[in-house]
Amino acid sequence: MDTLGALALATERPTNQLMIKPPVGRTEPLITNVMWRNLTAQALYQIFNEFNARNLEKKNIFKGLHKNKLFVGIVGATLILQVLMVEFLNRFANTKRLNWVQWGACVGIASMSWLIGWLVKWITVSGKQFLFFFRRGAPAT
Repeated sequence: MDTLGALALATERPTNQLMIKPPVGRTEPLITNVMWRNLTAQALYQIFNEFNARNLEKKNIFKGLHKNKLFVGIVGATLILQVLMVEFLNRFANTKRLNWVQWGACVGIASMSWLIGWLVKWITVSGKQFLFFFRRGAPAT
């Protein structure tokens, strides 16, 4: 999936705005603060979405969670690593520490994926293959 995402981004044409930015020196971090901000936000959102991905059809995403210790351990380790990166590895990760309000906002926004996942599961899905609709000569229904 990362490969396809990178390929999609590579098809974007350069903008004039890009040419206005000054060159970046060799000693500057490869990942900028803006990149870290976006990476952190998306990573936190993906953590919450892992619960949605456990079962694509059931509305209760927490059912049986206590039986899957490995899943809980991986999510816990991911959370711990993210907190360590943001709060304690400032030099290495070029991050800024967050206060409680900022952490709360991150968790609140990310947890919306649970609500979105629950709402989406109320939408009925056709039994036909999705790509069927894009085939040439597909009969109109």
